[in-house]
Amino acid sequence: MSDLIWQFRFLKMKAIDRDIKKHPVTAAKNFPATIITGPRRAGKTYLWRHLFPKAD
Repeated sequence: MSDLIWQFRFLKMKAIDRDIKKHPVTAAKNFPATIITGPRRAGKTYLWRHLFPKAD
């Protein structure tokens, strides 16, 4: 998916505030690498890009 399409979808979607958001942020501060797993289309990439917009 092109970056432009992702940006459009990202702006169009309304994020649901989840309690889990604090866990990846804490893990990223304490570990050099962090993994988030789950089923397809569960919002893993969306969560990562929402929490860490400047990361590649």
